[in-house]
Amino acid sequence: MTREGLESKELAQALSKAYSSLEYHTGYLVPGEKAWLEDSGTTPPENWVTASDRIQERIIDRAGYKVGLIYFPKLIKGAKEPSAMMMKAVVRKAESLSKRSDIVIGISPWGGNAERTLLEKHTPQIHLLLGAGPGPGLAGRFARNGQTFWVRSYKRGKAVHVIHISKLPTRSNDWKWIKNGNISMKLEVLNQDLSEDADLVALLGKFTLPPPK
Repeated sequence: MTREGLESKELAQALSKAYSSLEYHTGYLVPGEKAWLEDSGTTPPENWVTASDRIQERIIDRAGYKVGLIYFPKLIKGAKEPSAMMMKAVVRKAESLSKRSDIVIGISPWGGNAERTLLEKHTPQIHLLLGAGPGPGLAGRFARNGQTFWVRSYKRGKAVHVIHISKLPTRSNDWKWIKNGNISMKLEVLNQDLSEDADLVALLGKFTLPPPK
């Protein structure tokens, strides 16, 4: 969801309804996106989180397992990357959450360069890193000696990452992800080959995205 070129109050309301109907367990908004929704007379879907200056966490119970979520803080205004102090704070939060969860998922708006720096230099105990922000999309890459699987969203919603986990991480020091073993990933490209959802078409079909720059 982007505010750029999408100032219609009607669109904001339709998007909120559409995302709510999908029943995602969580989502992450930048403050401008939340403000756009609220200024349009609507609210973000339930359980969605808005980025702030602080790290936020949540533990979701799913099928008897605890899924720990770390919402990375937004960058300081004017900064292109987070400070080393901010990265270390994420590492501490991941370590704490890993003791209370069966799997730890990081959700980042920092951009590709900062996410790479975090993984290579600070090695947080994050099993899945869902990245966003500046930089190219990433279908999937193993990092931290195979103990983190890192993906990055593609601009303009061109594709959706579908990650299947057949066996959750263990606390063993030599545990790691195994491609097509305990984890597999499919990149679902959103093109005309996919069947349309009638309810979503009814909500969003009349809106047109601005052309890419």
